Amino acid sequence: MALRTGWIEKRQHERKEAAWEVTYQVLDPSEAETICRQPNFQDLTAAREKTLGFHGLTRDISQGGFSIVSDQSLQQGTALMVYLHHYQYRSSLVAVAKVAHTSETVSDGSFQYRSGLKILVVDVESLDRILQSL
Repeated sequence: MALRTGWIEKRQHERKEAAWEVTYQVLDPSEAETICRQPNFQDLTAAREKTLGFHGLTRDISQGGFSIVSDQSLQQGTALMVYLHHYQYRSSLVAVAKVAHTSETVSDGSFQYRSGLKILVVDVESLDRILQSL
């Protein structure tokens, strides 16, 4: 990666390239806050996966977040319920994340969006799997 003048890397965690399938659902702020405060986070999220309508693919992943590429433009600050799917695992890795930034790209003549997501809450099992994959 070329260095940019005046650019300071703000990442707290090392990121690794990773191509995991992603499904996600936009949450309203109060719903995201409620889910983040629940001790039974995994139980609340299990049934929701069947209703998710948006799909993407991760570009990279770290302990603190990940970036995805999708056909949806996501607004900065939007909360998402995210399910990461990896061939090594039977169940999805579940997290609530917030969109930190989104940029538009053109690939094969169509628009795609790359969004950086910050993990707000993740179940312990999913966090362990993310860390093992790095």
